[in-house]
Amino acid sequence: MSSGRDKMKRILAFIISIILIVPGFNTYAVTNSEDEDYNYIMNSSTSLGEDNLGEIDGEISSLIKNAKASKNVINNIAILIRFKDEEEFMTEERAVQLDNAYNILIDEDKNNFSDLGSISLNSYINDLTYGQINVRTSFYPKNEDAVFSIEAPYSRKYYEGYIAGSSKETEFVEWAFNEVKDQIELTSDELDRDNDGEIDAVTFLVSGVTTSNNMLWPHQTNFLGNENVKGKRLGDYNLINIGNQEVNIFNRKLLKVVIHEFLHILNYPDLYRYYSSGSPVGEWDIMGDSVGYGQLPLVYTRNYYGNLNLNIKEISQDGVYTLKNSQSTNKNDVIAYKIKSPLSEDEYFMLEFRKQAGNWDSSLPGSGLIVYRINEAVDAWLGNRNGYPDHIYIFRPNEIGIKQAGGYIYGAYLSKEAERTKIDNLFFSDGRASGIVISEVGSAEGDSISFRVSFPKEELVLEEVIGKDRYETSALISAKTFKSSETVILVNGTASADGLAISPLASYLKAPILLVQNNSIPTNIVNEIKRLKAKKVIIAGGEGVVSNKVVNQIKSLGISNIKRLAGKDRYETSFEILKYIDANLYDVENIIVANGCAEADLMSISPIAGRENMPIVLTSKDSMNSNIYNWLKNENINTSYIVGGSGVVSDSLLNKINLITKSNIKNNRLGGIDRYETNYQILNKFASSSTKVLYLIKGGEFIDGLSSAPVSAINNGVIVLAGSSLTSKQKDAISKLDVDSLIQVGGGVSTNVKNEIIKLLN
Repeated sequence: MSSGRDKMKRILAFIISIILIVPGFNTYAVTNSEDEDYNYIMNSSTSLGEDNLGEIDGEISSLIKNAKASKNVINNIAILIRFKDEEEFMTEERAVQLDNAYNILIDEDKNNFSDLGSISLNSYINDLTYGQINVRTSFYPKNEDAVFSIEAPYSRKYYEGYIAGSSKETEFVEWAFNEVKDQIELTSDELDRDNDGEIDAVTFLVSGVTTSNNMLWPHQTNFLGNENVKGKRLGDYNLINIGNQEVNIFNRKLLKVVIHEFLHILNYPDLYRYYSSGSPVGEWDIMGDSVGYGQLPLVYTRNYYGNLNLNIKEISQDGVYTLKNSQSTNKNDVIAYKIKSPLSEDEYFMLEFRKQAGNWDSSLPGSGLIVYRINEAVDAWLGNRNGYPDHIYIFRPNEIGIKQAGGYIYGAYLSKEAERTKIDNLFFSDGRASGIVISEVGSAEGDSISFRVSFPKEELVLEEVIGKDRYETSALISAKTFKSSETVILVNGTASADGLAISPLASYLKAPILLVQNNSIPTNIVNEIKRLKAKKVIIAGGEGVVSNKVVNQIKSLGISNIKRLAGKDRYETSFEILKYIDANLYDVENIIVANGCAEADLMSISPIAGRENMPIVLTSKDSMNSNIYNWLKNENINTSYIVGGSGVVSDSLLNKINLITKSNIKNNRLGGIDRYETNYQILNKFASSSTKVLYLIKGGEFIDGLSSAPVSAINNGVIVLAGSSLTSKQKDAISKLDVDSLIQVGGGVSTNVKNEIIKLLN
């Protein structure tokens, strides 16, 4: 639980957040305070004033890109300055303190991360870059190995009369640089690691504090003159105040300012607004508002501007997810998630786990899940300086409008301990709701945090594929699914057993089943064969069901590759299909066994048989064709599913099949008291979160749905047989599905059933 002091801090921050969003409130009003220490602490916050005046590079810093080539060291030249008529502020003790604040790096366990308590600019940059970059700062002027300061030509008050970036600042910087440049002993390569012709980093450290927005305000910019040392020009530089007696760089209380400004040297942009009120990021990123010694940036910021290739995964479906603490030293850990929405091409959401711990994040407002929005339509290198719409916006409680970036940014974290475990209003910059919900956020006390993500569900609308007869329906379902097909399967429109037995073959070949008459091919089927540009035809059944007149009609279409799979009855036809699959498509290891007269059961199992590469073997109730049984016996079958209750496939036959399978199939019966109960058993066993389409077919006369069997397998769907109403078990199975499409194939499905299913799925 949070301490009373923490609660008071959150309440105070909330009050301040309300004040800052009052229209017309001037964020610089705090400078009127008579308390200089309070003034300086408030105004050293990087959320006030413009501190990045240089030209925006708009790309990853060459110092970062060339980190390995530069031997991982950036040399920072620091020049100490006091103003006219001021006493020397440097002492031997302060020289040691200053060197520690900039350079100390203790890593006793050699893991490339600073040990707890190793607080400096160097330690921060080392940790931020996973040990890729160190910063070595040398101080000038030097006098007999001691570091002192140089005295400026004019007083502090004189310089405070000019704005940052003015010609007076240029004159001041040029003077200071020329005062010490002859003392710089670094080689030209050490001065310019990225070999761009400029000194990598220069810092002008001026005595005292400033309480207004002038040229002595801490900032980073570019020197446009030609001053150089050893052929390397003065370019990017920081100007930073040393501080006062209580708040200064020597005691590291202003280290956060040093770090913030140095990150500008590495092309990190400001994430606070320059020209309007509001706090889009606040204390959760040092480029938004610095706290403590200087907190770490957001994972997105570190990854994008730091070129770190951190482990950020994308969430695209509902589920419970876990994140490691964003301070994790293991780059393989997932420390952020990205969530995109089809409602926006430019904006997406990020989630990360911030922990109030360690050298850098111990002063964060709290520990928990942070959720924020990235707007790629806003220039990333300008950050948030121009205000709404912001490039990065953190979601927080009590937001009062899409443009304000107000509310309670201090309380943006979610956790069980914070008693804030859900965000259901993730919105885009224009105020549109994404519909994405973050909920069930867990405890933040460990090194990881869990949460649930739920995406909005589009209302399913029933799509109907119904022709004037079964033949046209088969043509329509084919046209809906296939752009073309090298092979088509022809089945007699009255021989459903043959058609269902061949459906696993059709599924594997990704070929449509088209219905024909005994002696002719209906015109709409002829047209569909032509549209598909078919080159091969497989016929299910003997000449008694699909005559040679149909074969001749196929040949007249220019198709000569015709294969008939047929036996003297439906059982032997299924055997011929089985052998063809084994010889030409895949090795048969698992099978479906079903009664050849129980076509409704076959309809239910057909998409599963096709999806799982399990051929269908037709039997009578009590016996299997001996030729089929002996063939299976020699095939080393792994397992079998028995479709239908004991009234359609007897227990004695199940036991006989069990003798020739490797695994025990006695619990593999999928059957109930009727076809609807069997349909439920199949749905309950095989339908899952990966099921995408539900095909609805009339349970009594289902021949219209015959062509949907391979289509359902191809589209990862299931078939629901519809009676006058759904059974309670069917409802239970359907309610667990998360399908994208609902399609009725053929007519005759009751309106009651359709409404029930739509209600269940929506």
